[in-house]
Amino acid sequence: MLRSFSRNIKGSDNFWRSRTKDLQHWITHHVARGHGPPTFFITFSCAENWWIDLNRLLAQLEETAQNFLRAEAIRDGSMIAMSNASWRHPLFVNEYFMRRAKSFMATVIKTALGIEHY
Repeated sequence: MLRSFSRNIKGSDNFWRSRTKDLQHWITHHVARGHGPPTFFITFSCAENWWIDLNRLLAQLEETAQNFLRAEAIRDGSMIAMSNASWRHPLFVNEYFMRRAKSFMATVIKTALGIEHY
């Protein structure tokens, strides 16, 4: 029971074992369907402090929350203020990242490179 529960704890050994099994099942499924084994791997990193659009949006969020000094610090390029805003608004940052990643997958990976299964 404990092993089953710990697979839900991100970063634990059982979590990564579970993700490995998911990946193995996905590969087996596509090989069985005749798509062949995977030949291209890519990982994404949020790197939220380096996106100008996210910087602008987080400054607007801080301003809307009437945190004018925080908003100004973000606009002035303070990495600490940007990092703190990312910690205060993790769902917003995640949504922004996921939309960018999906757009990249649809335009570059799928359309430009012709990769069908990802």
